[in-house]
Amino acid sequence: MKNKYLEHRIKLTDNQRKNLFNAIKNKKPISIKLSNTSLNGDFPVLLTASQKNSIDKAIKNNTGIVLNLSITQLQKLTKHGGFLPFLPLIFGGLSALGALSAAGSQIAKAVNQAKTNEKQLQETKRHNELMESKLFSGKGLYKKCNKCKGKGLFLGKNPYTN
Repeated sequence: MKNKYLEHRIKLTDNQRKNLFNAIKNKKPISIKLSNTSLNGDFPVLLTASQKNSIDKAIKNNTGIVLNLSITQLQKLTKHGGFLPFLPLIFGGLSALGALSAAGSQIAKAVNQAKTNEKQLQETKRHNELMESKLFSGKGLYKKCNKCKGKGLFLGKNPYTN
């Protein structure tokens, strides 16, 4: 005798959806713990008559339930609802790939920026060393005055005396 399944819509968290998706993919049964607020929602599941009665009773008593889905129920669910309930998971995977590629481009940008900063630092050091060598290679500051009786303004040794 074939089991007749009844559709019921529940509310699943993202983590529960991922676990359900993995159970379908790996062809393994799954147990999902549902709180009283999760017993009605937008995600369709196929339940046996006794599971449906348990959910109805839990709704009436305002309690939670642990829902055990068999491999057969999961296979029927994929045929019944198709892949539409799992679209958020698929798009979530695509957005994760997009985030990874964005992270890769940010890493490449950071590496290039570090190389550019290093080159700029080396150029600044070279320029500063050149300016310092020119600064200290002069003979100082002097005022040469042939008509003046004073010695003039000078710093350091006077280059005009022998």
